[in-house]
Amino acid sequence: TASFQSVNGKYVISKSFNAIPSTDVILVYRKSGVDGANAVWQQIPRTLFLPEGELDYDFDFTRQDFAIYAGGNIDIAAQNAAFKNSYLNNQTFRVVFVPAAATGRANVDYSNYEEVIKYYNIDDSKVGKL
Repeated sequence: TASFQSVNGKYVISKSFNAIPSTDVILVYRKSGVDGANAVWQQIPRTLFLPEGELDYDFDFTRQDFAIYAGGNIDIAAQNAAFKNSYLNNQTFRVVFVPAAATGRANVDYSNYEEVIKYYNIDDSKVGKL
């Protein structure tokens, strides 16, 4: 889990890592809830349509780092603690590194976290921390 930090008026979570090949890509998923004993994962980018307005989650990456952003047409700084605890604080994300050699032939729904980890044989029990 990680919490967004305000950096120059933007809300961001960032992490550096060892360089990945320039042809690889990163997929990011946010835990949006729980269904029984199962986590519900939503692929980013994602827009949530809330009573307060639109909250966007987005990300970018380089060979050495990635950043996840929270923004939209909501004045995040003006939101109450309940809002921030629901959408900004202690958020759980999964960042999946996808080898480029596999992307051209993969017949997988990248919006489905469970399908992605199954296809790439990722051990979900050995997830690193942000």
